[in-house]
Parts: sequence; structure tokens; C-alpha cells
Amino acid sequence: MSKFKSLTFLLCMFFVLSITVSSVEEKWLVRENYFPKGEEKITFKSVPDLEITEDSIYIVENYSGHRILAYKKNGKFRTTMGKKGKEPGELFAPIAMSLWKDEIAVEDNAGLSIFRADGSFVRRFNPFVNIVSSVYIKDKIYIFTATPDKRSLIDVFSPEGEFLFDFGEGFFELDYSKYKHMSPIHAKGYVYRGKFLSDGEYLYYINTKFGKALVFSLNGTKTAEYDITKLFGEEGEKIKQNNEKLWLKEGIDLEKTEGRIPVHDMFIDAYLCKNHIYLLTRKTKRLQKGWKNEYKIIIVEKNSFELEDVYNIKTADDERIVALAVEEKNNVLIFYFTMMVRDKPSIVAEYRRKK
Repeated sequence: MSKFKSLTFLLCMFFVLSITVSSVEEKWLVRENYFPKGEEKITFKSVPDLEITEDSIYIVENYSGHRILAYKKNGKFRTTMGKKGKEPGELFAPIAMSLWKDEIAVEDNAGLSIFRADGSFVRRFNPFVNIVSSVYIKDKIYIFTATPDKRSLIDVFSPEGEFLFDFGEGFFELDYSKYKHMSPIHAKGYVYRGKFLSDGEYLYYINTKFGKALVFSLNGTKTAEYDITKLFGEEGEKIKQNNEKLWLKEGIDLEKTEGRIPVHDMFIDAYLCKNHIYLLTRKTKRLQKGWKNEYKIIIVEKNSFELEDVYNIKTADDERIVALAVEEKNNVLIFYFTMMVRDKPSIVAEYRRKK
């Protein structure tokens, strides 16, 4: 009889716990605004990065426009920077940017160009390294590199293009013979693919493939190292294991893959705002007809990389989020996304938490 009571008690407890787990509130971000809405003369297509200031939004338009677009927060067009080319003031397939005071450092396939926030061109220089990600902070440009013949990972330049110092040793020993029909530059670039961020006091590098996060002071001292794979649950561990097998053990033969490079990333973009780092993730589900993307924001505390919150993002089936920026106003988080829309011009969307 006592065994029956114990079993009944355990079943009841399981039922209660099941109700508790299933009733946990899912937090959603929903769209409040977007631009352009159709009345703008200027539209954009490929949009791999964006940055925000107190009153403006800056968008990188990659191979379709080779320029930076500047808008007011209300969506009103301000100005453009650059055009296709490799001469001073021109851009060739820009991919990312970083803002410091009233200047913008733009990465493209020919180096780094600096513009003022009003759109005027300042200067251009070539650091002669393979750029993974860069940060312009406190009158220095920090470039996370993936150059095969360099032991250091991070080069530091003045805004005028003068090399200052380097730091940070690589954490993988790569056998480039394992990458058939792929240059060492491209192989190392994919292995070290990640996001470089700064809060003005420290530098944060987060690797997309292996869950490694490094923290450096601005003078180059490594202050912390984390494995953030657990933030992404079982999927994160699976991605890490797949990448270790593919990139560190077996290698890749592009002839066998018909030129396709498998991409397994834990997150697709990251942004630092005040005390938190925001990681944008995408999970693709196969449906009977086509595919569906599900997006989340994973929020971590910057000093510990401990999980603090998770938001789901409501999107239409034909929208694909590419990049994010975040700001906090009066204790309210505002999220901005660049979104490519199938068969339509891309948009910048403003999201907030569903009330």
C-alpha cells in the first residue's frame, strides 16, 4: 500500500512539474516599424551589417550597391557613402563597419575606408591581412585576422593606417593539406569566423563554429576565456562536434562538394549594448513545401557570458534576418534587424517585446 501511495505521489509530482514547464512564458519580439515602406526612392538588397547612433541607422549594402546608407531613426533617408570601385572614396563589396565618435570604419574587399557620419570621405588604407572582424574604438582600429603565416590574431592600427602592435595567439593548429582546392586564407578565415566587439574597455571575440569566447584589454592582455556552447543547448554541441570533425579532423575537398563550403554556425550575428551581448540565432526547418527559418536572440552578461534571457522573433515566411543592432532607452530594449525579403527590396525592421 505504501508503495502505491509513493507511486501515486511521484505521478502527481510529475504531472505538476509537466504543467509548470509547459506553462513557462515564451518571450517574443514583434515588429513595431520598418522602412522603406515603398515611398522611398532608394531601396537596398544585400544588407550584411548595420549600426545605430542616438538618431541614425547606418546600413551596409554589399554587392548590389557597394555603399553605406544612412537613415534617421524614423526611416527618413539621410545620405549615402561610397560607390562601386577601389579608389579613395569608393567601396568594393563592403561587408561590415564599426563606429567611433563621428567616424565609420568600413571593411571591404580592398581594405578599410573611413567616412564621417555626415557621409564625407576621410581616408583609406590596406592592412594587408585577411579580416575576420574589426572594431574601431578609442582612436584605434582592432582587426581580428585570419592570415595563415601570422601567429598573432589581432592587429592594431591608427586611423591613419599606421601599424601599432599585435597580440593574441591562435588557438587551433591547422593542417592546410586537409583543405583540398581551398586556399589557406579561406580555410583559416572559416575556422576563425566570428564577431569582434568592444565596450570601450575590453575587446570580445566570439567564434561562431566552436563556441569559444575570448576577452582582451585594449592593450592586448587576455583577461578571460569561455566555452559558450551550452548557451545553444543540444544544437550547439552538435554544431561544435560537426565543425571539429569537418575542419579539424577530416578536412574539406571542394571538388567533391562542387565548390560548396558547409556552414554550421551557432549564431549569425552579435551585438554589444551596455552590459549585455546579444546573439542572433537561426534554425531552419524543412516543411512539406519549402523551408522555414526560426530566429532567437540569446542574451548573455558580458562579464560572465552567463545566459540571462531568450527572445523569439516573429517574422514572415519570406523574410530572412541578416544582422542586428540593439539599444536600450528608459530600460526598454529596442532591436533593429536588416531583413532580406524574397523577390522584394530588403528592409530594416524595429522590434520590441510583445506586451
